Amino acid sequence: MHDLPPYRAGGPVTAEEYEPRAERYDGQLKSQVDFDPAGRTTKEKMAALRAHREAQYLKLQKVVYQRRGWTDDGLPTRARLEELGIVLPEVLRQMNWDFALIVATVNGRHVPRDEYETTPVPDGAEVPLIHVMHGG
Repeated sequence: MHDLPPYRAGGPVTAEEYEPRAERYDGQLKSQVDFDPAGRTTKEKMAALRAHREAQYLKLQKVVYQRRGWTDDGLPTRARLEELGIVLPEVLRQMNWDFALIVATVNGRHVPRDEYETTPVPDGAEVPLIHVMHGG
């Protein structure tokens, strides 16, 4: 996943940050995580809180990705690409490839030039492009 928040944003990262607010964080562990902090080290409590917060974030991220028409990896699905009308020529434009002689494959299948406009680029596709040069 590429969209994880910075580590520090997940809560206290040091014992010095946790301990002055231990009552608050311990309460969150009891009410939100079903974790009894009694007798646990600060390190254990911080790990449990972080694991819970990261799991909650990933649940939210999954919902957002689905709503946008993306895969769990944050890439547009084939259906979303087709809905947006993104086909091979659009990929070439995004890469600023406007050369006259380009050989393209999508997931190992050679795409003839006359099929560029109708060839969708599916989720996570491998699209090696070769700029053919000629001359002497």
